[in-house]
Amino acid sequence: KRWTRRAMVVYSDLQISPRHSYDIEAKFHYVCSTKGCPVVVKRHSKSFDTDRFRCGRCLSPLVLRVMGQDGKVQKPRKASAFSLFVKANFKSLRARHPSLTHGQLMSKLSAAWREQQAASTATVSPSPNGSCSSSPTLKHSSPS
Repeated sequence: KRWTRRAMVVYSDLQISPRHSYDIEAKFHYVCSTKGCPVVVKRHSKSFDTDRFRCGRCLSPLVLRVMGQDGKVQKPRKASAFSLFVKANFKSLRARHPSLTHGQLMSKLSAAWREQQAASTATVSPSPNGSCSSSPTLKHSSPS
């Protein structure tokens, strides 16, 4: 505030304020779940625990709304096939190779994914019992 006053003395034709006058846009909006309650808590990160905190006005639960750059609510994206593959196989791979780092495990999963994709683009041959399995599974390999 002191520097603002000093600048106003020197530049008397300018209006200087120590506060900004623009709206801050946040990506994460936590909206009160009660209809008609105007409470919206804005955050730049997903740092708000909706299980612990409630609306300060009516004590109702808060609901997360992720906002896009256009100011509209974003729809949650569907998980990719690769992310579902990682989710299905990461824990078992970690159990088989506990000394590997996360990056090394992800490299192994990526290689297995590429191998599976290459095999799925080739001709699908039925198993000996006559069924075709298309579920994403990681082949067991010897520890390296």
